[in-house]
Amino acid sequence: MKFFELIYCESSLQEIIKKEFPEAVFEDESDCIHTDRFSVDIESDNENIEEQFYIFAMKQGFVRNCLQFELMLRTDTDIPKIKGWITKAAEKKECHAT
Repeated sequence: MKFFELIYCESSLQEIIKKEFPEAVFEDESDCIHTDRFSVDIESDNENIEEQFYIFAMKQGFVRNCLQFELMLRTDTDIPKIKGWITKAAEKKECHAT
């Protein structure tokens, strides 16, 4: 499965993503209007790569910098899926804290 996201954040975030997703490929997408923007492209056998990435982004605190995620927030059909990811991210966070 192929996953793509456009992230509005400093490129130093790429190192954090690369540790979790070593197969990730990054490309600078900055231009004269949008600085500090890059894309991440992940080719994975994991059919839940989208869920895995966004839960990771939630736990790391950069999910609101992800363009596709922001667009999904505006789509009623995606809200239940996002609520499920938030619940899973909270559960995993509590699990690591103990």
